[in-house]
Amino acid sequence: MTGRRFAWQRFSRDAGGAAAVEFALVSVAFFSLLFGIIFLAIFLYTNATLQWAISRAARLPEIDAAVSQSQITQAIDKDLSTAGITDASVTYSVSQSGGATIGTISASFDRTYSVPLIDTFNLHYSATTSVPLAS
Repeated sequence: MTGRRFAWQRFSRDAGGAAAVEFALVSVAFFSLLFGIIFLAIFLYTNATLQWAISRAARLPEIDAAVSQSQITQAIDKDLSTAGITDASVTYSVSQSGGATIGTISASFDRTYSVPLIDTFNLHYSATTSVPLAS
């Protein structure tokens, strides 16, 4: 019995391999957090790209009131294509407000994401801006 007790005490004091066990326990949470941050950055980048494309396209009707929806759509698609987004739906409308002519540009698209160990999900991105038209 004393031999078993001695072996158990020696085993309980041995710290060899403790770092590997601790890493195995902590690494799951660490990598989950890391992948979550990466996917959040992708979502925010995609949203910022859409906002940026809308802002750049809003300059067209500010300069030339006769700009068409197809010209605005081409400008937005050109900017979004740099980020690999090719399926944006763009609308352009003109209205009167308080004696001023206002142009409203909207764009939206859907994106599907597959996260490892989590289900695939869809996100809808949209942006709208209104600008006074050139007189």
